[in-house]
Amino acid sequence: MTRRLALIAALSAAVALAGCATSASPAPVESASSAGAPAAQSPTPETTPEPTSAEPTPAPAVPRVVALGDSYTAGFGYYDDGVEWEDLFACADLEETSTVKNNPCSSNSTLRTAKGELSFAPDYGFANQVSWAAQVASALGITQETAPDLYANLAISGSTAREWAEDKLTFPTFDDANGLDAVTSLDPDIVLMTLGGNPTLSKVLLGGGARCAKFDKPVQKEALSECFSELVSADGTTPALVAVYTRLLDTTDAQVMVLTYPQVVPQIGLTIGGWSPEALLVARDSLNSAVMAAVSQVRAEHSEGSRILTADPSFAVGLPPGDFTSETDCSGRAKATDGTDGPSNQSTLTQELFAEDYAESGWCAGPPWMIAADTGVHPNITGYAELARVALAGLGRN
Repeated sequence: MTRRLALIAALSAAVALAGCATSASPAPVESASSAGAPAAQSPTPETTPEPTSAEPTPAPAVPRVVALGDSYTAGFGYYDDGVEWEDLFACADLEETSTVKNNPCSSNSTLRTAKGELSFAPDYGFANQVSWAAQVASALGITQETAPDLYANLAISGSTAREWAEDKLTFPTFDDANGLDAVTSLDPDIVLMTLGGNPTLSKVLLGGGARCAKFDKPVQKEALSECFSELVSADGTTPALVAVYTRLLDTTDAQVMVLTYPQVVPQIGLTIGGWSPEALLVARDSLNSAVMAAVSQVRAEHSEGSRILTADPSFAVGLPPGDFTSETDCSGRAKATDGTDGPSNQSTLTQELFAEDYAESGWCAGPPWMIAADTGVHPNITGYAELARVALAGLGRN
């Protein structure tokens, strides 16, 4: 039983974890030069020029969108037909035989078990409109008919920044090209990504970083932040992200949208991990700080650094502090006195724990934006829609 729980935990924590300028419009087509051409003849009084209609304004070009990264971009938690999965063990490698990241149980993949080769859906999950990448592409004008030429989601659930930076991922459908070469071969106009959550957050959710636990319950925020930051640093996240961003700027002309991770308090992190909600939020902030440190470095050092854009999604936890109170949605002191950050967007499993643990001190229920099948690590389709909305705003396309 312990092994099964650990496997559930490991899969749940594959966070792939398992973000302003607008994009440049195409240069207008210049008309042929009139130099050296005969001067136009003015009409005589007896002649009336033929009326000419105004030339139509050309429609803006639809960009080619390519996504990369981890499970938050792959749309982990849904099959390629758009159905949310329920059998967690189908996605677990019970015999621990897998030696490569094969992206199972993700909206851009045809693989529905943990065993098998990496196999992307023919349309990379565009039709199901689950992942935030697919939803952004649709909002930018890509359709089912144009998607084969204009959209690809190459994100792999569970992949790490170092695996992308060090060419540890190979893509059979691209003649075994490594991940970044596969991305750049598609000549994208816009690159979308979440990357950096693995492996740090998966460790934390399972109780890793035990030396940081002494700064939890009660939370010593500064010390806890420093401890989590050391874990992120040990995984080489920031330098790996710098390498990924730099290579994309060097090999493409694309805008690169980097999405950070939202506030996530999975049930597994509270139970098996043993963390307080506050500690998990500090871990998230430490990770996002590492992502933004890489962005800042590339912006400062690369001549094309302004092409790196960011967007920071926010999912309400439903706990204090905050200004939100409600007699109907909240319990305890959150009804009228102690405000929270809003109606909770955490999974139903997490909200059930909150109902038990914060009945008196106060919390606020709300619509879940996280799936329950993996205890609330990854977004549901509504959560992915929020990621898409924030990303579009960051691209100046809202």
